[in-house]
Amino acid sequence: MVKVRKATSKDAEEILRIERESFPDPWSLNTLILEIENPLNEVFVIENEKVFGYVIGMTLYDEIHIGTIALESIYRNLGYGKKLLGQILKIADEKNLDVTLEVRVKNANAIHLYKKLGFVEEGIRKNYYGRGKDALIMWRRKW
Repeated sequence: MVKVRKATSKDAEEILRIERESFPDPWSLNTLILEIENPLNEVFVIENEKVFGYVIGMTLYDEIHIGTIALESIYRNLGYGKKLLGQILKIADEKNLDVTLEVRVKNANAIHLYKKLGFVEEGIRKNYYGRGKDALIMWRRKW
C-alpha cells in the first residue's frame, strides 16, 4: 500500500538516491538532512515497500517554497506527485500561506500538474538551471 508520511533523517539516503536519479546537480546528503531536520520545513516521502518519492517545502514568512520534488522514474506520471504536493498544499491552506516553485520551462508534465493544482505562471528566472536553461516561476496564491 502506498502512503505519504513526514520524512525523518533516516530517509535521507533514499531521498539522495532519488535526487541523483532525477537531477544533474543533486543536493548533498548533509544538505538533505539539514532540510529534513529544519523545523520550518515540511518534508514528506511517499513509499510502498520503500521510499520512491519526496517533496521539500520551505516556509518563508507568508509562503511555502517548494525546494524540490522528485519521484523515481518508474513512478512518474501516475498521480504520485499530486499526492505528495497535496500534503504541502493542505498545510499551506491550514496556515493561509501562498505556495511558490520554479520548474524547468521545458518540463511540460510538471507544469501541467502544477496548473491543475492551482498554480499560475508569474515569471521567468533566466539561466536558473544553467546557461540557456530557464525556470518558470509559478505561484498558488491564497487570494
